[in-house]
Order: sequence, then C-alpha cells, then structure tokens
Amino acid sequence: TINQILPALCHLIHNPDVNILVDTVWALSYLTDGGNEQIQLVIDSNVVPHLIPLLSHVEVKVQTAALRAVGNIVTGSDEQTQVVLNFNALSHFPALLSHPKEKIRKEAVWFLSNITAGIQSQVQAVIDAGLLPKIIENLSKGEFQTQKEAAWAISNLTISGNKEQVAELIKAGAIPPFCELLR
Repeated sequence: TINQILPALCHLIHNPDVNILVDTVWALSYLTDGGNEQIQLVIDSNVVPHLIPLLSHVEVKVQTAALRAVGNIVTGSDEQTQVVLNFNALSHFPALLSHPKEKIRKEAVWFLSNITAGIQSQVQAVIDAGLLPKIIENLSKGEFQTQKEAAWAISNLTISGNKEQVAELIKAGAIPPFCELLR
C-alpha cells in the first residue's frame, strides 16, 4: 500500500496549494513514524530532497509537518539519519531553534537530540553547524518540554561524542543551565 501511495505524495509535495502541501507532508510524517522499513520506503521514493527545504517554508503549518517528518526519519538507523544530513538539513536549524513558536523550537531540539545520539561524524555535523549555543539557549530559556528535549540532546552528545566533542559542549556553556534543571 505504501509503495502505491508514495508516488502520489512525491507528486503532491510540489503542489502550490498550502492546504494540499500540509496534508501531503503530514502523510509523509505518518509514514515515517512506522519504523525503519517505512522510513526506508520514504527515502527510496526520493522525496527527502523536496522535504528538507520545507523546513524553512513561510507557512508554519508546513514547517511543523516537515519538521516532524524529517525528525521521524532521523529516529531511524544511522544511515537513514545520514540521508537527511546529506541534504543540508542542519542549515535550517538556526532559524528553527530561534522560532517564535515554542512548539517548533521543541521539535527542532528533539530532531537534534536524535542526531546527537548518532555516530561521531553526525555529532560533529551539529557542532560544525554552530548549533550548540542554540541548544543551550533552549535548555536555559525554553518551556519545560523544550528544556527536556535540549537536555536529551546534550546527554546524547556526551554518550555518542568523543572527548573533543564533549569539550566543545562544555566550552559552549552547557553545564550551568543543565545543572539548573536539577532545581
């Protein structure tokens, strides 16, 4: 069934009607929430390069759906996560981590927590993209759910990262706001 639906979704992702686009991207999000096999089917459909730019769409509803769909993909294997990173997804995250809507910031930090749980080259990509200060900012100033996701991103980095990567985290000032959560 998924193989029959995906060509239509790949076509509809180019539709200029925002309502159709939102529904299309949410459909992709639901498909990518079904485990690694379904994530791979979505990746194999070649829709990911069209999904990534929607992270910066002017319509918040499209951004929200795209963030969830791409976020679901990075919950998959390290190889599936790498596909998203190869299409320059991290370039959209400075804006997403500073978005006026808390829900977008929470989802963006959740996405990054999945990246920092990956292999060291993926952790390094987050560091190289300059996203540590934005994660720490959300750790110290976000609402509780956003802070929780930021704490996971930092915790995952300390587990998956190497000594130099953890040192970058400390240099970026993660310890004080992380400890503040203990209160």
